[in-house]
Amino acid sequence: MDMGAALIAIVGVAGTLGGALLTQRGADRTKQRELELSRAIQEAREDRELRRRIYTDLHRDARQFATALSRHLYVIRDRAVADEDVRTLEESKDAQRNGWSEAIMIAPGAVLAAAQEANGALTRVYGR
Repeated sequence: MDMGAALIAIVGVAGTLGGALLTQRGADRTKQRELELSRAIQEAREDRELRRRIYTDLHRDARQFATALSRHLYVIRDRAVADEDVRTLEESKDAQRNGWSEAIMIAPGAVLAAAQEANGALTRVYGR
């Protein structure tokens, strides 16, 4: 066999093996990108769900605190305040404070500004 034919055969085999390796490497990269994209989508979904839960809890707790404050004012007006009345108001205030603490860690500035205004108003009423 002459040298040229042997060289062509070697190059042909190397090209075939190299092509398979490059194809496999490309497929691995594509699969890795798909996994990273899937993870990013899942993280975004979890972040959105967390924010939604925190915003919902914050809103609910603020409304319940406002309702408890209103009821407490009626109690003060209509009769002597009992320990049960104070406990109910304190529990509502504590829930509001806990929700606010959690929201501070997650919410962006625009949401916090609006929530701060509501929280400040509720706190001022409670202080009186």
